[in-house]
Amino acid sequence: MGELLPTWQANNLIKGLTDYLKTTFALSDPKAQGAISDFLTHPDKGMFKGPYVRLRLPFEPAVEGWEDFLDFYDAKFPPYGHQAKAFERLTSKNSTDGQFRRPEATLV
Repeated sequence: MGELLPTWQANNLIKGLTDYLKTTFALSDPKAQGAISDFLTHPDKGMFKGPYVRLRLPFEPAVEGWEDFLDFYDAKFPPYGHQAKAFERLTSKNSTDGQFRRPEATLV
C-alpha cells in the first residue's frame, strides 16, 4: 500500500537521488564531502524542499448545478468545488440529455 502514497514515493526518490549523487561525487576531502551532503540533505537549505502539495483554505463551495451529476448524494453535506468537479469527471451520467457517457480519468 505504501507504494501508492505520494509522500512515500517522494521520499524514495529523494533517497535514491541523494545516494546516487553522493556516490557519483564521492570526494576525498571531508569538508567538500560534508558540503555536498548538507546540500543534498538539509531540510531547509538543501536541494529538496517541500511541501509538495499546497492547500488553499478555505475551500470554495460548489457552484449551482452540481446536483445534476449525482442523484444519490446526500445534500445535507454539499461538496466543495473541487469535490463537485471530481464528481462531474467521474460520473457516467450526462446532465444535458440524460444519456450515459464515459467517465474521465481523474486523480483523487
